[in-house]
Amino acid sequence: MTAARRALPELHALAQASREDWRADDITAALAESTALGMTWQEQLREMTLTILDPRGRPSDLVPPHRRRTPPTGYDSAAVQHAKALALAARERGPRTTTPTKDNDHA
Repeated sequence: MTAARRALPELHALAQASREDWRADDITAALAESTALGMTWQEQLREMTLTILDPRGRPSDLVPPHRRRTPPTGYDSAAVQHAKALALAARERGPRTTTPTKDNDHA
């Protein structure tokens, strides 16, 4: 019996055909990173299949979070999310204006 052989181009084509919302470059990057990190063909095939079937799945989910070298595409760290929330709140509040008073009148 022959062992399954790695077929990354075919896996890439399957992912692209199955998930039209995924960019080809993101699939390529995920497969390259998973290969560089030493994931076996069986791991890549299993994880890509599960990721394709997950409606919220992204190509970067192919590599488990604890093994990633870079944040996944579209991922915002807690600090980035916090900064975005602060910027949104500031925009909604509008510009701050101060009226000169005896305490803050420096002219």
